[in-house]
Amino acid sequence: MTDVSCNGLTVRFGEAAALAEVSCEAPAGGVLLVLGPSGAGKSTLLRVIAGLMKPQAGTVRIGGETVTGPGVLVAPHRRGLSFVFQRPTLWPHMSVLDNVALALVGRGARRRERRRAASEALAELGLTGCDRLYPGTLSGGELQRVALARSLVTCPQVLLLDEPLTGLDPELRRDFVEKLGRLKSAGMTMIWVSHQCEEAYGLADRLLLLRRGKVEEHGEVQAVLARPRTTFSAAFLTDANLVPGTISGPGRARTSLGEIECPAGRPGETIIFAVPPRRLALSSNGGAAAKVVRSEFRGDSFACVVKINGLELRLISSERLRPGQKVTLDLIGVPPVVREG
Repeated sequence: MTDVSCNGLTVRFGEAAALAEVSCEAPAGGVLLVLGPSGAGKSTLLRVIAGLMKPQAGTVRIGGETVTGPGVLVAPHRRGLSFVFQRPTLWPHMSVLDNVALALVGRGARRRERRRAASEALAELGLTGCDRLYPGTLSGGELQRVALARSLVTCPQVLLLDEPLTGLDPELRRDFVEKLGRLKSAGMTMIWVSHQCEEAYGLADRLLLLRRGKVEEHGEVQAVLARPRTTFSAAFLTDANLVPGTISGPGRARTSLGEIECPAGRPGETIIFAVPPRRLALSSNGGAAAKVVRSEFRGDSFACVVKINGLELRLISSERLRPGQKVTLDLIGVPPVVREG
């Protein structure tokens, strides 16, 4: 198993910084999930790790070996990694089998060995019988699995994934994540870039949130999701409601949801709580009074918006709520305090 660590990576395009002193790590045999809005620097980070781009500053180490750094730039094919791009790039005039086997050309394997290894990689991903088909006859999910098979046939130490679930329907997304889970169980180290992907939270070990080329959050997934540092992190990662409050006494703050525990502060000081929708529950024993603004069915629950003291809050309800309906809310647990930004 191989770990990947980046330290102080900086990439500039003119005056704009695509990466600004970014440091992060992917544990050996684990998954680093890289999130952020468009233009945050996610794909740039992958390209630097892959050796496709040289940063102005910083280092990349794979398995303890420096592959990018001052005076060092190891070629991509010598880094022991494979890259799965957002859109599969397969040769349309070649069969699926030949597309996968092509990754082994130049590695000393004979044609028969390359085709055997390619066939085994396809079978592992549930693509038996697709060997002789051409890319133009495959669905989007099948194309993405072929691209994954082509990446795995070289037996890489590290797998880089650049938004591989884009364009896949929910069932195919779940299937793809399940296959990545098997790779993780087998000891594969992965760095997975996504725009936003809740499916990946259960698979990832560490999370890196980028914003405008800078590190907004980095740490163990559960820790980051439970205690985001900023209003941006809370809203992006958990779709949290941002509820302002005023410190009313030692360890207490007054909010639209009632009194909430909080860190020590000066009386009268304004703070912000990050309250995820699922931390709000309908109450039958009092609670904060609110009025339903809208309610949308989401398959097994209702996504609702309620207004309380002029503040609109999102919550998840198991029962249908009608616009204009009056309800009362309870807060489940103590939400984290986040700083503005």
